[in-house]
Amino acid sequence: MNKAINPVWLKSMSAKRELLRNMFAVFLAEEPARMDKIRSALKSGRTKELKFLAHSLKGSAATLNAERLKACCQRLENATKIEDIDQALVCFSDLETEIEAVYAVMLNYLENN
Repeated sequence: MNKAINPVWLKSMSAKRELLRNMFAVFLAEEPARMDKIRSALKSGRTKELKFLAHSLKGSAATLNAERLKACCQRLENATKIEDIDQALVCFSDLETEIEAVYAVMLNYLENN
C-alpha cells in the first residue's frame, strides 16, 4: 500500500468521504501551480519566496497527513533558511517525487470513492 498519505488517517476519514474528496480536489487543482512557483523561485535563487512557499505546502501536507511530503517541505525550508541553494535543489527533487506519490493516492481515491 502506498503510504504517501497516512492510511490510518484515510480510514478514519471514511465517514467524511465528501469532505475528503473536496480536500483532495482542491489540493490537486492548486498545488501544481505552487510547485511551479517553487521551481521558479529555486531557479532564480529567491530564497525568501522559496521558504514561504515550502512552508505553505508543508501546512497543506500536514492537514492531509502526508507526512513524507511534509518532511520534504521541512528539509527544503531548512535549506532556504541557510540559503543553501545546492541543498535546496536536492530537497526539491525529493519533493517532486513525493508530491507525485501524493497526487497518485488522491487520484486513486477520487476514482474509487
